[in-house]
Amino acid sequence: MLLVEYIKQKKWKIALIMLPLAFAVILSLTVISILRSNVIYDGIFIEGVDVSGLSIDDARFAVVSVLNRKYQDEIVTLKYGNSQWNFRLSDISYKFRINEALEKAFMVGRSGDILTRFVTILKTKKNKEYIQLETEFDKSRLAEILGNIKKQIDREGKNAFITFDKGKINIEREIAGKLLDIDINIKLIEN
Repeated sequence: MLLVEYIKQKKWKIALIMLPLAFAVILSLTVISILRSNVIYDGIFIEGVDVSGLSIDDARFAVVSVLNRKYQDEIVTLKYGNSQWNFRLSDISYKFRINEALEKAFMVGRSGDILTRFVTILKTKKNKEYIQLETEFDKSRLAEILGNIKKQIDREGKNAFITFDKGKINIEREIAGKLLDIDINIKLIEN
C-alpha cells in the first residue's frame, strides 16, 4: 500500500521522468529501424527512375524496364556531307552499368557513424540524389562499322598541276583528300 500511495503523491514527478525516457526509446527504435532497412532510402533516383523504398532487385527491374522502353530500338545516325549511316545501339552491344549505380544508390546513408548516416538519409529525402548510369559498348564492333563507312568516305587527295601541250595550257585542279579517323570518331561517340 505504501508504494501505491507514494505513486499517487508523486504522479507528476514519475510522468516527468517517464515521458522523456519513453520519447528516447521510441526515437532510438525508429532510428535503428531506419538504419537497418534493406531497401534504398527515400529521395534516390537512377537515370530519372525513383528507386526510393525498393530492394536492389526491385530497383533493378524498375530501371531496366524504363531503359528497355527508352533505348531498345534506339538508332544512332552518323552524317557526313549528304550521306548518312544508321546503326542500332544493340549492334555495338551498348549496355548500361546498372549494378554499379544500384550499389551506389544502396550505399547512400550506409557509411559513417549513426548520426552521420541519419543526417545523410534525411538530407537525401529532402534534396534528392540523382545517379547517372555509366555505359559501355563493344569498341571493336563500332570500329568495324566505322571501317565500313571509312571505305565509302576515304579518297586520296590530288595536287593541282599545270601542263603545256602543243601551245595549250591545261590546268588540273587539286582534289582534297578525305580520311575518316576511326579512333577519333570512337572517342566522339563515347562522349
